[in-house]
Amino acid sequence: MGEKQFITVGIPTFNSSMYLSKCLDSIKDSKAIDEILISDDGSNLTELIKIKQIVSLYESRYSLNINFFENTSNVGAYKNKLKLIEASKNDYIYVLDSDNLASKNIDKIIYKVFKEKNPELLYQPNIMYQFWRYPRFAKLMSLFDKKYIVKFFTEDSTLDKGDVKSLLLDNSGTYDLNNFKYQQRPLPVAKKKLIDKWVFWILNCGNFIVNKNLMIKVANQGLNFERKYLSVDAIVFSYLWIESGMKIKLFYDFFHHHRKRNDSVSFKESEDSVTAIKYFIAKVLNF
Repeated sequence: MGEKQFITVGIPTFNSSMYLSKCLDSIKDSKAIDEILISDDGSNLTELIKIKQIVSLYESRYSLNINFFENTSNVGAYKNKLKLIEASKNDYIYVLDSDNLASKNIDKIIYKVFKEKNPELLYQPNIMYQFWRYPRFAKLMSLFDKKYIVKFFTEDSTLDKGDVKSLLLDNSGTYDLNNFKYQQRPLPVAKKKLIDKWVFWILNCGNFIVNKNLMIKVANQGLNFERKYLSVDAIVFSYLWIESGMKIKLFYDFFHHHRKRNDSVSFKESEDSVTAIKYFIAKVLNF
């Protein structure tokens, strides 16, 4: 029997103390996680104090192995997440946004990753339960109202850059790519069929599990992008991964609880985000 493997969880924070406790609650009982890294990206002093207090509380109350870092200035979500990946002591890291929650089956997903033994796969969630305040209520309501759930595929799926391009072309009839406006007009181009949304929802999903060393090698290329393009940090990680010739894997039962916020980066940097998405659409179409 081989040595037991563990994974690191990397949590980026930025003025998000009000969400951090719930995020930590979602992983504190995991048997597959033996290291939690939290990197704060220039929160204001009040927020920074609160975040440090939460870290101290969870270290003492639950004996969690938490390493806390703080940036002296705001470097942006992309660089902050890359810093977490570089700091991981384990071969694999689960990058979990501080306002989101891991699924109850997260250990099952982690053990699936270990079983596959394929470092060239970027594991991303197949399902997002969208909530504002009450994740359990949102998951229950998803049975009756699709606004609470985004589901991409009905089975395990692997996407290479050809698949991503095909799905984007397929959705060009479903979405106005200039205005991101939804229309019910699917086109039979892609071999795979998305249930909900369009392929950039997958690229922008974030909350991924990945091999540390390969992602560092791939993601360092993103440091050459202007900061406005890094405003869609999750897309940059996903794009660079498939652009390098590797693949995205979605386990059908890998999910997380995605918090809806009016003060999220996508809202605050909406102009840069739209510019960045159009930029990466063009790059995918050139695959």
